[in-house]
Amino acid sequence: MRTAVLYTLAGAAFWLPEVLLAAVFHKAPVDAIGTLATSILLPIFLFGAYFALRQTKGPSLESRPSLALFMGIGVWISGPLSMTLVATFAGTGFTKWNGVSDTAYLLLFSVFPIYTLMMSAYNGTIAALLLTSAILIVVHFSSERDRWLIPPNWKRHLHFRDRRTSL
Repeated sequence: MRTAVLYTLAGAAFWLPEVLLAAVFHKAPVDAIGTLATSILLPIFLFGAYFALRQTKGPSLESRPSLALFMGIGVWISGPLSMTLVATFAGTGFTKWNGVSDTAYLLLFSVFPIYTLMMSAYNGTIAALLLTSAILIVVHFSSERDRWLIPPNWKRHLHFRDRRTSL
């Protein structure tokens, strides 16, 4: 499965419940159902998608990317757009959009993870974001060590040594 698909699936699995709740209640989900419920709900949907993707058949494990790490990256990249959508249903966000300059800011916010962290603090989802990130890192190191983070063909060009064949 291509990594761009993993980014998209992870972002949708994590942030879509929050966007849908904002669309239903017309306010931030944290205000509608509470911080604790939001902090539990978002990771549950992401890990549901993670375990569903783990069951898919495909090439050998060695030639597959780390689901956990790439899904974590997808959550962080798609955060600003998703939180802007949530704000739109609450009456701000895209309803107060100023065109090209705001689009440029949104794209920049998506590239730099510190803005996802900052926006999630304002949004009330920082606990869910940090909890999910920590668990995904643990999952990668506990059950996906044989999956790659840097593509194998890039490793050859960057002159990485294979740990199994070296001393």
